[in-house]
Amino acid sequence: MADPGSVTQSRDSAASETAATLQLKDVEVTYPSGVQALKPINLRFNSREITVLLGPSGAGKSTLLRTLNLSVKPSRGKVISSEHGTLNASTMLREHRRRCAMIFQQHQLIGRLSALQNVLAGRLGHHSALRTLFPLSEKDKRLALHSLDRVGLLQTALSRCDQLSGGQQQRVGIARALVQQPSIILADEPVSSLDPTASRHVLAQLRDIVREDDICVVISLHQIEYAREVADRIIGLSDGQVVFDNIPDQLNDNALRQIYRNFTSKK
Repeated sequence: MADPGSVTQSRDSAASETAATLQLKDVEVTYPSGVQALKPINLRFNSREITVLLGPSGAGKSTLLRTLNLSVKPSRGKVISSEHGTLNASTMLREHRRRCAMIFQQHQLIGRLSALQNVLAGRLGHHSALRTLFPLSEKDKRLALHSLDRVGLLQTALSRCDQLSGGQQQRVGIARALVQQPSIILADEPVSSLDPTASRHVLAQLRDIVREDDICVVISLHQIEYAREVADRIIGLSDGQVVFDNIPDQLNDNALRQIYRNFTSKK
């Protein structure tokens, strides 16, 4: 397999005509316990592209994902947004996080509330704290209904979320992300609790969103086959380092052995 540094350089050259939505420059993350979750990383994430993060548990996928919206702050290095520059001031962070929607593994929905009410929660970051004490506007409600319609759940708008299937709940999570009108969507193991049919449905909808909205999507996954199906680009992590950065067609057995030390081909 090619040297990871040269692979990354070729990837960046190929993407040079695409606006970088986010860049990590010499980013490291060391937790207070002393564990170094990310070793120095230089990456760029582009609009109109799905990037999948692959790697074993503890490789740094979730840390990298959360560094992109600075819910985990780098110990060293910079996170640079094409919209706001280097992210360091609190006002910049609030705006960045408003435009950087998150889809969670366990949905993070309020079961007793309707799908519509859960989606409307995605609009709260667009309003002041005082304004959120009052019912949201009809414009916000129309946007929420449109977001549910985009994921095929308009008919469930008034259904309690705890009455929906796991796949439907995850699609409500996608609609909640869409209602933020984001430039970036981050998804942390979004299909780990779903069956194959629901998983592929959710990932296909994320792919459609990238194409329709010209946004950047970064997804952490464990399933290699799903990564190959949905990704425009795959980043492989091992022990907090990038060991692979290329298109899915280049994810061969040698690359997988660098990502997963115990990988054995099924052939």
